[in-house]
Amino acid sequence: MKLEYALLNIDEKEYWFNYDINYTKVDLTNLKYKFATNIQINQEKEEIVLSITVYISSPNDDVDYMRNGARAVFRVKPFNEIVQTVDNDKFNVNVPNLIETFVSATLGAIRGLMVKNLKGTPLNSLILPLIPMEEIKKMVKITNK
Repeated sequence: MKLEYALLNIDEKEYWFNYDINYTKVDLTNLKYKFATNIQINQEKEEIVLSITVYISSPNDDVDYMRNGARAVFRVKPFNEIVQTVDNDKFNVNVPNLIETFVSATLGAIRGLMVKNLKGTPLNSLILPLIPMEEIKKMVKITNK
């Protein structure tokens, strides 16, 4: 089987900054990064759609300081040989590391968006740290069989 995949588009899905915080009292070296993920498949278009939102928040009281999200659309061929639907909201991918590759690409885009969006804010110096793949697997419930 010859696997082909492509990033069709990637868009910023949201950006929000909490200007109600007194950032002079915030320890920027001790913040919490949270993630929300959503993966959907579109069998008709042979696409996998991945949305990731990153939150930077206080480690103590869980107050969000900012959030930034991206939505990426990937085409996969031969789709029906690679992606098998389990039910309406679950699917299996029989190519190891494919979803991990898509997650890494989307997180890379969010890193760039954060650099652009945080410029000139009190969080200007922050970047999204590199995340070990084992943590990403937990975040998006990736299992390799």
